Amino acid sequence: RHTISRPGFCASRLRTLRVRALRCSAPDHDLAHLDTNSLAANRWIPAKGDPPPLRGRWPRQGPEGGRTSRPLQKPTINGPRLISSPGVQPARPSPPPAGDATVSAAILNWNGGELALNCLRSVLRQTLLPGQRIVVDNGSTDGSLERLTAEDPDLLVLANPRNVGFAAAANQAVAACRARWLLLLNLDIVLEPDYVQRLFEAGESGAGIGAVTGKLLRPPRGEGPLVVDSTGHLLYRNGWAANRGEETPDGEAWGTSGEVFGVCAAAPLYRMDMLRDVSQGCARPFDERFMAYIEDVDLDWRMRWLGWRAWYEPAVAWHHRSATGARRSAFILRHILKNRLLLVANNDLWPGGLARLPTVSLFTVLTAIQFGLEAAGAPLGLIDVLRLLPASVQRRRFLRHRRRVSAAEVSRWMQPFPYRQKIMKKLRSGASRAAG
Repeated sequence: RHTISRPGFCASRLRTLRVRALRCSAPDHDLAHLDTNSLAANRWIPAKGDPPPLRGRWPRQGPEGGRTSRPLQKPTINGPRLISSPGVQPARPSPPPAGDATVSAAILNWNGGELALNCLRSVLRQTLLPGQRIVVDNGSTDGSLERLTAEDPDLLVLANPRNVGFAAAANQAVAACRARWLLLLNLDIVLEPDYVQRLFEAGESGAGIGAVTGKLLRPPRGEGPLVVDSTGHLLYRNGWAANRGEETPDGEAWGTSGEVFGVCAAAPLYRMDMLRDVSQGCARPFDERFMAYIEDVDLDWRMRWLGWRAWYEPAVAWHHRSATGARRSAFILRHILKNRLLLVANNDLWPGGLARLPTVSLFTVLTAIQFGLEAAGAPLGLIDVLRLLPASVQRRRFLRHRRRVSAAEVSRWMQPFPYRQKIMKKLRSGASRAAG
């Protein structure tokens, strides 16, 4: 049983601090329903010898080991919220009898149904079984959470009363992680049995590797070749980002491991030392202003400024995209537009960022027009970003004071945007719809 060993620390003080932390870190969450006694009873308290949780103080380490040389701010990352949904009891966070203690796995679920169950089963079939398995549920109403806990009684359940978005749920998983590495999983991912083993070995091969991704493929359809979903992230000079290799046929080109700019958060393996190192303010470590989409690129860029590297290892995972709804709805397009601007505001430091500003502005206008033609409410993302910009000032200040690499080292990952290719693709897509 985990106990509180700090002298003079009482349960009432813990409850007070817990509610304060929730209010400060997530002001949009409804706290009126919370039972502070339940929170104090269910909150995980690390025993002596456990790795430090992400709330509180820890020794910060850079990518090559050792403490950083600059004074650091105290992080403000949330701890896990063990809140019972009706009919669901939070699992006790005791480690399972089998599995590897160096890796934890967390599934982010929202009405995942059979897809989420298949994801968990693929985790349980791993040759390197994660010793701690977590599910963060965003208020599911389809019974998927109950099915997941029945499949794996050792799951640590973090049940939110409503959908708080990907970024907040991922931060809860990070805060609950007790291993050196965290495998973060979308509910629509199915892993090949050697996925965790290969990514873990690749990550351990270099102290500066902060994130590892495998080869994400789309599920087979018909007799055609397999199609790549992501082999990492690309960053363009106009501030846009894309999945490396997306919608291209799988082949020998994707069979070689190597360094990439960043990793897709659908099935990455993150080093916990890196996540602690890059966490600051509203980014803990995922920026909750993003809610969903592009928050993983924001983490990639911040990680790069602090000297961490990302790695691609061609172990296979299958990604069923758009498993929880349409990707091109007005709601989603509005968030993508807002998040693209926040991404640049957070990470594209001057003077290089100032030189790229005209291109970024022009591309933003064109994107807003395109999204507006698809969904009338999408351009409202331009208004949303104005309300959220002040926090980006602190983010930029954090990077200016904490960065460990030069601007040239980061900008070398920025590629020219393939305007001609994208325009031709749009024209072909329009012609196909007209013909149909």
